[in-house]
Amino acid sequence: MKKFFTLLVFTFAITFANAQRKCDLQVSPFLPGNGWIIQNGKPFDITVKVKNLGPDAIKTTDTILYLLKIDGTYITSSGQPLGKALIGLSIPVGTEVTQSLFTGLTMTFTIDGSHQFCTEATLFNRAAVDGASDVSLSNNTGCATVLMNKFTSGINAKSDLLINGISVFPNPVHSITTLNYVVDGENDVKIAIKDLQGREVLQVLNELQNAGNYEKTIDLSSFSNGIYLVEYNVGGKVYTSKIIKN
Repeated sequence: MKKFFTLLVFTFAITFANAQRKCDLQVSPFLPGNGWIIQNGKPFDITVKVKNLGPDAIKTTDTILYLLKIDGTYITSSGQPLGKALIGLSIPVGTEVTQSLFTGLTMTFTIDGSHQFCTEATLFNRAAVDGASDVSLSNNTGCATVLMNKFTSGINAKSDLLINGISVFPNPVHSITTLNYVVDGENDVKIAIKDLQGREVLQVLNELQNAGNYEKTIDLSSFSNGIYLVEYNVGGKVYTSKIIKN
């Protein structure tokens, strides 16, 4: 009888251990991307790419909590960390999904210039059977270097806000919009409009430019409504911004 009880306990322990799934979330930024301008009081979207490195699948019963950070400090709202908990997403091993977290988010801040805007993801499922945990937390945070503009309108001409960055105005756009950018030294400059699948739909510029402030007007009247990305390549460094066509 004692042997049977020992075997039963051992079998239960193995079953319980096997029922606990181990996953590995890898998070990378999508929106905002490197070089994007976040302007005080102006709406912007937050979207991340999440990949499950395994060895087990993420199931619809699991919860992923996303929290936002600037320069390693959590962004708060009413004294609480700003974030979103999402459930119902299945991510098989090796699969990457694009997850929209916020649309039209506005922030009030007093900082300016270049900062690290990050999204941190944490996996939760503490169920006794078929629970899940993240085996590595080193790749759970995806960051983009963004340009913070503390002024509610216009650009601070005395700052380096647009150095190696690009802005779009008006945005959203119906037909004509203007790209504003600064080149801080003689560089090869390439600007292209791409769709969300990364396909180039318009080459705006491809030339050597001297240091200075530049404007480029583009006509998007023939484009379908939707979201497009401006890819700004200066001296081999690539920055992106977003255009909403409606």
